[in-house]
Amino acid sequence: MVESCSPVNCCNRRRKDVKMKFHRILRDPNMRKL
Repeated sequence: MVESCSPVNCCNRRRKDVKMKFHRILRDPNMRKL
């Protein structure tokens, strides 16, 4: 599971009390196009 965001200077982290979702960036370039 992803714990934090990836952009520069982003300080958001996963917490139980906040309804924020983090998703992994796909590694496969063909899948990114979908």
